[in-house]
Amino acid sequence: VPVACAMVLFETPQAVLIGAVATVPAFRGKGYAGALVSSLAVSATANSKRVELLCVKNSILEFYKRLGFVKTGEWALIVEREC
Repeated sequence: VPVACAMVLFETPQAVLIGAVATVPAFRGKGYAGALVSSLAVSATANSKRVELLCVKNSILEFYKRLGFVKTGEWALIVEREC
């Protein structure tokens, strides 16, 4: 049974966007998600691609900083359809 996940959400010839990072609560703090993110980042870097990460909660930013990521900006887009 998987206890953590991380995936490349989008990829171009120049960059990858990592997201969908999550860990089952009982297994948090054991390094599983960090290992997955690091593995994806190393693979992208080995292919000369820029690595970007989708972080939707400020509370998780410190986790990504420990993995070597730095905050470079903010982005949000909210689209609503009228009924």
